[in-house]
Amino acid sequence: MPFLLDGNPTTSEISDALNYVLSNFNTSYTADPNTGQITGPTGDVQGYLYQYMAIKYADSFDGSVNFSNSPTNRQYFGIRNNADAAESSNPVDYIWTKATGGFGVTKFLWFICTGGRQIQFAVATAAPDAGWLIDPGASIDLDVVTSGNIPVIAETFFSYFTPATMQVPRSGSPLSPVFTNVNPVMFSTDGGVVIPFTDAQTDSNVGFVLNSWRIGNSSTTGNGDISYTNITIGNPTDAGDYALWPVPTAMSASPAYINVPVRYKNSLGVVTQASVARLQLVFADPGADGLAGSSIDISGYTSFVQNPGGAFTPTTATLSAILVNVTSPTYAWTISGATPTSASTASVVVTPTSSSLGVTVTLTVNGSNLLSPISKTVTLPVVYDGVPGVAGANGVMSAFPSIYLWTGSSVPPTRPSTTSTYTWNTGAYTAPTLWATQPPTNTTAGNYLWEITIPLNVTATTTTSTLDWTNTSYAIRAIAYNGANGTNGTNGTNGTNGAPGSATFVITRTANDSSAPTNAEVSALLGRNPVAGDICTVNYNAGNNSVVYRYVTSWTLFQTYITGSLIVQNTITSDKLSVSQLSAISANMGTITAGDLSIGSSPAISGTTMTGTGSHLYSNGNFAFGKPATNMVFDGSNVYLNGFTNSNISTVTNANSTVVGGALITPTAWTTGKAGTAILQFSGVFASWLFNATFTTATRSSLRLTWYIKNTANTFSLNNLQINGQNGFLFNISLSAPYNRVVQIPYAFSVLVNIPADTYNVYVDTSNDFWDSSGTFLGTNGNSTRLDCNFFAYQAQI
Repeated sequence: MPFLLDGNPTTSEISDALNYVLSNFNTSYTADPNTGQITGPTGDVQGYLYQYMAIKYADSFDGSVNFSNSPTNRQYFGIRNNADAAESSNPVDYIWTKATGGFGVTKFLWFICTGGRQIQFAVATAAPDAGWLIDPGASIDLDVVTSGNIPVIAETFFSYFTPATMQVPRSGSPLSPVFTNVNPVMFSTDGGVVIPFTDAQTDSNVGFVLNSWRIGNSSTTGNGDISYTNITIGNPTDAGDYALWPVPTAMSASPAYINVPVRYKNSLGVVTQASVARLQLVFADPGADGLAGSSIDISGYTSFVQNPGGAFTPTTATLSAILVNVTSPTYAWTISGATPTSASTASVVVTPTSSSLGVTVTLTVNGSNLLSPISKTVTLPVVYDGVPGVAGANGVMSAFPSIYLWTGSSVPPTRPSTTSTYTWNTGAYTAPTLWATQPPTNTTAGNYLWEITIPLNVTATTTTSTLDWTNTSYAIRAIAYNGANGTNGTNGTNGTNGAPGSATFVITRTANDSSAPTNAEVSALLGRNPVAGDICTVNYNAGNNSVVYRYVTSWTLFQTYITGSLIVQNTITSDKLSVSQLSAISANMGTITAGDLSIGSSPAISGTTMTGTGSHLYSNGNFAFGKPATNMVFDGSNVYLNGFTNSNISTVTNANSTVVGGALITPTAWTTGKAGTAILQFSGVFASWLFNATFTTATRSSLRLTWYIKNTANTFSLNNLQINGQNGFLFNISLSAPYNRVVQIPYAFSVLVNIPADTYNVYVDTSNDFWDSSGTFLGTNGNSTRLDCNFFAYQAQI
């Protein structure tokens, strides 16, 4: 190891020498844990203990005046070294330095970090050299080395710990080390540029790439070459650009050392054994409580405002000494810019002189417990409140109002013959007849857009200006022209044919064959084989059945939906329908099981009558037909006829009539009063003798009675009056030998008919059908029937 460096030392020699000095002559260096400063033998600051540096600005030596984060127009800057990046807002925490000439508005505080938590400052208008940075307004990380032309950085490879010395605090009784946040960090640089670290343990490891460094004292050794003295700690890890050690687990004595050999592979792949980096760790024990310090301050600080008459506000200021831990004090005031110019009391009242630009007060205090006097200086500024200045000259306003007109000629149009008024506060003006203040829209080919512009330049007090469009000095200029449409371009080339699209189609088969379509069937219909997406309805069994297939790579049954165009006529029957509402169906409805049926204008049952007009058949069988004045209502218990009368209708009773096929049962004709709806009521008992020698094997007979009406002129008839939806009454009767039987059956029914005004007769007809015991139909024969009948006819009078 060299103890004397020649005029051209190598980087390794410099590093070894520095490490030797730090480890063997560190008694010449002192570290202040309060300020963070590390000072050398001459008292110069060599570096800092803590990672962050905060910077503030002020106008007094203690930072109490205009304390801020900006240098603009400030006189002092203060620095604070701390382990926390958060900045203090207390001026007392900072060390203040006068900026020669002040910062003004063009100067800034520049800094450069050279490693080892060393930092340099400069007050200047521009960077002193490359690598210098402006105070960012937040704490500066001293572990981040800035690049630049820095004399202390040799333009060769160099490894170092930052910081080079770490303090290990001890606490408790007995004292024991506390290793929280004690994580050694080691960097390497080449020409001032940080070189990345790799945790490769040999030169042949793939991680040892160009422009990187590793730990080791030979090509085949690594972390095992690290020397630890008085310290127990784990191996370093790759933290990116640097090597990071874990916190130690034990430290047996102070100082402790970590010596790390380094191997460097440059950009050419050359590996060199570089210098050994060394870290010193020392115990930082809590000291004994010191004596309370002595300090002084001045209260009553203010500023003075002088008016044009020379008077000050306030007229005086009372300044008092504030002492901390000063015994038997004596006071010495020195005052400039005010009276008195001196005083020896604990407080003094100062009055600024008429020509004062500021009052400077220095208080010097001595005491029996002080080794030397303590001084404090404050400046009380004087601000001049002058008379109001003279109003400046009026400004100038400019504008360029224009008017526009389209014409179909290249000859300028006729100039306007009128003027306009320009309003300055709104910029509004009107255009002469035919002209516009904005270019109108025009797409006519061959048209020209003309413009007249009047430049205005007036004083700022002007409210309106006259626009003289008749003045020929303002040119009429053509500023646009609509060209004709160009000729059509040539047609583009035809695109290539696309792949066959899918289709939806029907294949019809007479046979009862529901199998998938064949290629031959598809080709015969479409001229191609099936493609993906085809949907085919196979209608088979002579049109009575259908099934749907879908083709992907083969035909599969398709039950998701049926395209409406594929539904074959007459293939959807009523037993396949289940719907919530039928809107408009024209069909034989058959037997309907559904909800209410309502026709007309809100017809509804209301007690024994109804409201609304029309017909309402309820799902429970109740009904209402007609209108409020004339209707028929069934409420589930009774049928009510409202507004009906039997006026002009015969009431007919026919008793003990014998009827044989088509007999007249009305003893006299009956006449309607008018055309319309009538209700016919029939009731009575009929008796029949069922016998026929021809059908001796008959065991069952069916007797049917049917009624019909005719007018007396036989020009109108209603045959087979419907009773409960059937043609008359049908009775099934069992027979036995001697194949005859007399039956008596009571009956009663009503029918609703619509007939013209006329005179009518009522007729009844009978027929008998016979079957044997096997159900074979034997034939039909009429028989004597005795009919007792009461007949009534009703018609509403409206």
